[in-house]
Amino acid sequence: MTLTDSKIRSAKSLEKSYKFTDSQGLYLFVSSAGAKLWYFRYSFRGKENRLAFGAYPLVTLSEAREKRNAARKLLISGIPPSQLRSTNDICALLRELIKHPPGHFGYQRSRWGTELLAIKINEIIGCQLHAGTLRHWLPSAGLVWRKAAPTLRIRDPHKDEKMTVIHKALDECNAAHPVFYEDEVDIHLNPQIGADWQVRG
Repeated sequence: MTLTDSKIRSAKSLEKSYKFTDSQGLYLFVSSAGAKLWYFRYSFRGKENRLAFGAYPLVTLSEAREKRNAARKLLISGIPPSQLRSTNDICALLRELIKHPPGHFGYQRSRWGTELLAIKINEIIGCQLHAGTLRHWLPSAGLVWRKAAPTLRIRDPHKDEKMTVIHKALDECNAAHPVFYEDEVDIHLNPQIGADWQVRG
């Protein structure tokens, strides 16, 4: 049976600590001292792990479930949700996040922005990380902002055929049959990619 706010509020401390199970790995640990702490139990690469979400009522039941759902999405993507506190860990998380479009995590966006990345990371690690701070860390994570550039090196598969026609026209060029030149460049901006954060290299 899943938890309710009334059941959590009425939970009293006992001589021994105990826990209330919610669903999908989320549970509330009630210590003998009366503290009520949220935990998420999960398995990653065959090893059991536990992730702390904070204390009730600072973290509400609905917020704990949101954190659990976010952690489960990371697990599905092969990303371990625990131990994401240091700068190096957050940089590693950034590299993992951009492997997937924002829509993979339920956002109605096609590309990652620093504000959206900050929201997602704050949701995972449970701290307030400003988008400006994150922007300074992106180079350390090996990520760069890339814009689409014109592609001018596309080889024409019909080049030899066209050159034969051109040379023939030049050989036969005269006042009655003049030859005119016209510049043509095939520019492909690839609008499906656009500007986005990408791994350097």
